[in-house]
Amino acid sequence: MPTAQSSSSAAFRPITGHIAPDILGFYRNGQPDYKRVADVVKLTKEDLGKISKVSKSSVRFDDAIPAATAIRLREIANIANLVAEFFDGDIHKVALWFERPNPRLGNVSPRTMIRGDRYKRLLNFVLESREAADASKLKSPAWHSDLLRETEQRYDAGKEQPVDWAAAKRKLRERHK
Repeated sequence: MPTAQSSSSAAFRPITGHIAPDILGFYRNGQPDYKRVADVVKLTKEDLGKISKVSKSSVRFDDAIPAATAIRLREIANIANLVAEFFDGDIHKVALWFERPNPRLGNVSPRTMIRGDRYKRLLNFVLESREAADASKLKSPAWHSDLLRETEQRYDAGKEQPVDWAAAKRKLRERHK
């Protein structure tokens, strides 16, 4: 399973792989319902002011919402929708996911990560978790297990020796020049 640290697999994600459909209905006629996003994640105006670097008194949810706050809430809505994919759109489970400490995040809740302005780290964690879940659904082809079994038999018979990974890569590169 992935950790909260970024992985090299992030380099291979499709450009829109981090954008979720609006499963939780945060958008109406293309406009986000900022208040609803804040309510689901249980973020106060003080929290929103801190993470968007605006004063608490300027945080509002209408057309005059500060741009930085709007950006943060759209980012949070995206994470919530990504998580909702896992919970089959159950908004209560999504809200609970944000609230509860997560052992895979160092026993910190996702909401606490957001409050600590660690949105990108949380997004990477969610994306890596989705990738791991997708990968676990893949089945190895039959020939792969046959090949592994044959290699294991050769190893047990002393006909196969482990190779240093760096040396193996060098050998492959030389072979395919």
